Amino acid sequence: MNRSCRHALSCFVGVALTLATVGCSLSREALGTSDVGPRDGGPLVDMGTDTGEDAWVDDVGLPDGGMDAGIDGGNDGGPPDTGPPDTGPPDTGPPDAACPMRSPPTVVLTPHASHVAAGADIGVSYGGFTGTPGEWVGIGPQCGPGNDYLMPRTAWDYATGSSGSAMLHVPPGTAPGTYEFRAYPASSFNILGVATFQID
Repeated sequence: MNRSCRHALSCFVGVALTLATVGCSLSREALGTSDVGPRDGGPLVDMGTDTGEDAWVDDVGLPDGGMDAGIDGGNDGGPPDTGPPDTGPPDTGPPDAACPMRSPPTVVLTPHASHVAAGADIGVSYGGFTGTPGEWVGIGPQCGPGNDYLMPRTAWDYATGSSGSAMLHVPPGTAPGTYEFRAYPASSFNILGVATFQID
């Protein structure tokens, strides 16, 4: 083979080898060794030799930083409770409008028992009278008028001062139900204060 042919063949082989080397390099750069690092929940550990981007193209999981991808901020999705908290004690007293025509009380009465049988005695403490002679304590049906009170004389008694106590007798045969102790001024049926109890 003459000199010019050998030289041409050598050039051809050199070019072919160069193209093959470049092709392999490009193929390795594009694909690299498989990225075996976890896609989610932690940093990627790239075990390949390439310097390109992560070869995973369908990664739709959470970001590698582990951040919560939710949009509700951790709430339950319901509307917030904007009402004030209910911290008050339960209302166990009688309805506010049980006796709508009554004036605000000025005398405080405290029964010594919540129930009593007809024909028995029941005590009551009082405070807030003016100390005027003739002020008295009696028993009447709940919300009844001031002049509707139990007789005889043992079912009511005079106050002995601005505060004190009295023992009253419930007449035998009194109908069962809700009754009230009542505080009265001297020579009057105006009710100054009440406290309820049951006659059985």
